[in-house]
Amino acid sequence: MTSNISFYPSFNDDYINNLYLYAADGSYYSASGRITDPSIASNIRLAFHAIKEQVHSQHGQIYFGVYHGSSDIFLIARDIYLWTGETSTTGKIYLGTLIAELNVGTLKYILRANDDCYSFVLADSDNEILINTTGIDSDFIYENIDSGEFSLNDQKYHTLKTKLHFNELSLILVTNETLLHKPTNTIILLQIIISILSCILIIFSIFHVSSLVSSEFQYFINKLEETSSLSEITYIHMDSFKEFTVLSNVYNDMINRLRTLTSKIHEQQLLTKDAQIQNLQAQINPHFLYNTLNCISGLIDLNRKEDSKKALSALADIERMSLKGAPFYTIQEDLVYIRKYLFIQQLRFEDKLVYLIEIDEKIQQYYIPKLVLQPIVENAILHGTSEITSKGFLGIFAEVKENTLYISIKDNGPGFPEDFEANFKKNTFFSFHALLNIDKRLKLFYGNEYGLTFSNNTSGGACTTIMLPVITKLSKETPNETINC
Repeated sequence: MTSNISFYPSFNDDYINNLYLYAADGSYYSASGRITDPSIASNIRLAFHAIKEQVHSQHGQIYFGVYHGSSDIFLIARDIYLWTGETSTTGKIYLGTLIAELNVGTLKYILRANDDCYSFVLADSDNEILINTTGIDSDFIYENIDSGEFSLNDQKYHTLKTKLHFNELSLILVTNETLLHKPTNTIILLQIIISILSCILIIFSIFHVSSLVSSEFQYFINKLEETSSLSEITYIHMDSFKEFTVLSNVYNDMINRLRTLTSKIHEQQLLTKDAQIQNLQAQINPHFLYNTLNCISGLIDLNRKEDSKKALSALADIERMSLKGAPFYTIQEDLVYIRKYLFIQQLRFEDKLVYLIEIDEKIQQYYIPKLVLQPIVENAILHGTSEITSKGFLGIFAEVKENTLYISIKDNGPGFPEDFEANFKKNTFFSFHALLNIDKRLKLFYGNEYGLTFSNNTSGGACTTIMLPVITKLSKETPNETINC
């Protein structure tokens, strides 16, 4: 608060000798900062205790007084409160008392009328003379202050007393009627003097201390309104009132706790998500293994030993990938295992199954989750090409549109029923459990805008399309998270 006092013109002019703040916590401040000199602090303490009761009785209004009856030190003081929005009696917190030592010589100059006929006296409620510009002994004026007129040294004087609204002070106009040879507009002159004095008091009363308190609150409120995320810019740093510093520290501690809690919740969500994905992935493997072993069993029943050995070798490679491999592969790496699986199916169906893979080499470098392509290819064979008596055709194609990767698996089987996709979304197809599993995994990985879509080819047969973001590299921090490019 005090670091800015010296910037205000009202504190640097000729009206004020010294300006002090006696804070509620017992510390002292001047316009240049905190006071550490014991002798200066002692003087301020004496001044404060001398006027403490009178200042407190004003409840925040301006108090005038002469320190220890000395005519050389004229004090103006007021209590500073922090308003909380409650009533005037219960809604304020005492922050301290501002004390200003006025330049008495300057005040006398202001009250000087520049006319031998007029002079002014400033007195308190007990008629004690605070400022006397008449040249007449103050004790004499004190004795005659309420008489309205008096004579001294063959001079006749008239007094006009006006009550000021600041702690019952009175401004007395003393007119030398002997020197007054013509009528003058004393009321106008008096009002001018009162206005000058009132302006000084108003400037003082609307101290920028109040502005500082208001600005601190506004800074705090603006900080709260601007906060949209728990980052470093959320913290509040204040070096002014002790109360505001404590408040900012409490706020910053709360932000620290929120950041810690948010981080833990995020970690827990990631662990839950990984557990769900691993559970879905584990459900696919037994299903695939069961179908493939059935295929190999059929080869053994047909006494095709060499084909059975080749099929088992291919199956072992696929199982090694599904059980021990990384959670993500490039499309090129995944196609190695797709071709092994199709090799097994071709052994089973002999010349009744033909497949085509058309994927650009650049697209083959993109990453996809493992065990996504194979179950869809398996579904296309079991519910597509194996359902027809003619030769079965299967194609795998890929393209990129607006940073989204589309991988389509097409077959020339009977195709999907008209209401297939609607019923699929309702999770009513038990026989297509693997497809439901894949759709859930993709949504867990990338969001609900990704997953599987289904359609029929114009020339017949079904088409299952995988939609997922283009992923060119894996995150180094966690293997289950990816970076989209």
